[in-house]
Amino acid sequence: MLNSKTLKPFSKRFMMSGCGCPDECRPECGYIGKVFHTIGRFAMFKVYYPVESFFRRIKERAARSCRWAAFTYKNYDFDSVYLYDVMAFKLKDLKKCLENGHSIQEKEDMDALHDLIKICGRLRRQRYDSIYHKLHDRKWGKRPHWGTKPCLDKNGKETGCVEMIKKDRPKVKNKKQRAQETKEFLRCYELGEIDRCADIDRMAEMLKKYSPKWWD
Repeated sequence: MLNSKTLKPFSKRFMMSGCGCPDECRPECGYIGKVFHTIGRFAMFKVYYPVESFFRRIKERAARSCRWAAFTYKNYDFDSVYLYDVMAFKLKDLKKCLENGHSIQEKEDMDALHDLIKICGRLRRQRYDSIYHKLHDRKWGKRPHWGTKPCLDKNGKETGCVEMIKKDRPKVKNKKQRAQETKEFLRCYELGEIDRCADIDRMAEMLKKYSPKWWD
């Protein structure tokens, strides 16, 4: 379906140049009308459209290159999570293009695109276990900073090194609770990993189903 908001008024008027017929001349236009029609269509398709398209593409490509340059300036190569930054950046541009393109997009397709951008953001931040750690802190108290003590040699003299000492959480009262707290602490990471993998699976499903529909 044609998206009317993208029609350029000048181009629309230009289509009606000459005798006023948008395509082939009507018989009632006469010889003079056919001449104007031929001149108008020649000017439109051989002069206006090629020139306008040339400069429009240069402008679009220059603007896109500047956006990518600003984006890559803040992007890094040492961690795979930055792949999701690239995907989110490209999907946002795609969403903007489809919203302002020449065709009307289905609401379901656009909603899926919006959700996929959110998924890429979550995968980039990698904070899936944070909610579980907050609940863990409520149950056992916030984890205190590790303590230190000097390392001693066989003769009981300090070696100049220090040993890290793990301190129990405020609500841990005995060895049994300590073991339980450690087990639940590790479980927080496991649950976060389950959520992360679920997002990756969802992303793959959405790309498989909707990516063929994201075009203008």
